[in-house]
Amino acid sequence: MNAGNADLGAFSIALRRQIQTIAYIVGPVLAIFIGIALGLPDIYRSTGVIRITDSVDRNSRAVDSYAEYYVETLAGQVLTSANLENWIEELDLFAGESNWTVLEKKAELRKNLKTTIVTTPVIDPINGREREVVTGFEVTARSASPDEAERVASAAVEAFLAENRRSRQARGQNEIDFFKEEADVYRTQIAEVEARLAEFKERNSRRLPELMEVNMTSMDRVERDLEAIELQKDNLKRERVFLQSQLNQIPSSSNEVIEQLAALQKEYVRISSVYQDTHPDVISIRKQIDLLSQTVDSAAAIPILQQQLDDIAVALTEAKEKYSDAHPEVRRLARSESALRERIAMLAVRSGVDDGSVESTNDLYVQLNTQIKAIDIQIAGINARSQELRQKRNEYEELLFQTPQVEREYQELSRDLANARKLYEETQEKQRQAELSLALERSATGERLVLAQEPTVPRLPVWPPRVPIVILGLILALSMGVGFATMREITSSTVRGSRDAFEICGTPPIALIPPIYNSAKRLAKGLQNITFLVCTVVVGAIAFFGANTY
Repeated sequence: MNAGNADLGAFSIALRRQIQTIAYIVGPVLAIFIGIALGLPDIYRSTGVIRITDSVDRNSRAVDSYAEYYVETLAGQVLTSANLENWIEELDLFAGESNWTVLEKKAELRKNLKTTIVTTPVIDPINGREREVVTGFEVTARSASPDEAERVASAAVEAFLAENRRSRQARGQNEIDFFKEEADVYRTQIAEVEARLAEFKERNSRRLPELMEVNMTSMDRVERDLEAIELQKDNLKRERVFLQSQLNQIPSSSNEVIEQLAALQKEYVRISSVYQDTHPDVISIRKQIDLLSQTVDSAAAIPILQQQLDDIAVALTEAKEKYSDAHPEVRRLARSESALRERIAMLAVRSGVDDGSVESTNDLYVQLNTQIKAIDIQIAGINARSQELRQKRNEYEELLFQTPQVEREYQELSRDLANARKLYEETQEKQRQAELSLALERSATGERLVLAQEPTVPRLPVWPPRVPIVILGLILALSMGVGFATMREITSSTVRGSRDAFEICGTPPIALIPPIYNSAKRLAKGLQNITFLVCTVVVGAIAFFGANTY
């Protein structure tokens, strides 16, 4: 017989020797667990599933966080003290607990109602990994009665849906009111900007950017007209020079004294434009003119003076176009013109004729002189027209110069008006969407929370797990019994069997005397077993009733 068989035999003998000890421990412990498993009251659970349906990007983590927050907020609005008290009264909950106060009943009901987030695994399109997406939540009611669990769960689910509908309708109405106020603000802003823009257009009617092309076209037309009349003026001047040269070749009288008188008159005009009337040279020439005028007809010199007056008038007009009235050249020509007019008037009075009415007796001279006067009239009209066109050109240049500055302010006002109108239209669109959403909410078409699974009456309890409790008790009882028996076997000093005798004496025993059981020992053994069974049953019953009243 080898050592392995010997150890196994010794273990078997020790197990038989300690079997009673193991039974005394395993029995009560297992009875306690069996009593607890059988004594714990049945708990039933009824669950309703509510799905969250929103037309938003379900791949957004922010949406999931908001959904969880929304469910928590909604649970706080539903599971209020008033609602719990109403459910207790309407559903006749805790009727058997007459000694409970209302606060205890509400606390128990709140403990038995739970909300759990429901998630669904999806593939994140951003990183390609799988993650959980919030798709709804469960409302669970626990009770010792299956019917009561179903009634509480149904009432809670209906309250969640009703509260969601009420809060969304209230939020929708608030959004509509908000968008109406914003629209009124933008409408007022649009009216103010339009008034400013109208006033700006009225103030800058000819400087607006859209009129820039019209102004440029008008200025080009004015410049073309100005060039045309300047060309016409040059042609008339050349024609006048030609006629004047012809006129100068035709004498108005054959008398040389008249020519000398005309030369003196011309010199008098030149000197009088330079010196005062009291100057000696002016007085000397005036005396010579008076002396010659007494020898000839004074009317014969008037046409010559009149021609000089016309030449000076033309020169004066051209000088005024170039210079101001204070310029020395303009002032000199003005004095010459004044002196000629005075001299012509004096000769006219002396000869007894009107100013400028005396003409030469030469018909060709008269004709040429008439043509020159007509050209002078045309040149004067052209000069006036030229001055008017130059003023218009300067005006258009000023308008075009100011247009960029006006355009900046105009664009700013137009941009403010466009932005205000855009914001107003967006606000109007949001208001229409909010009104449509509110209409959908009232018609239950746009619900965010949809009942996916109604609570039902549970057929099997969810608590307690009796078989696992019994198995756990069996394992614990065997562990305790075997452990205690092993400790007892190891720490005991009793001599048991031939091996212990051989180890003590050093020689094997001659013979072994087996245990002798008489009737008294059998009776005692039976009573001990009965007592053990009774105690085990009592312990199990105590555990059963204790668990049942929990």
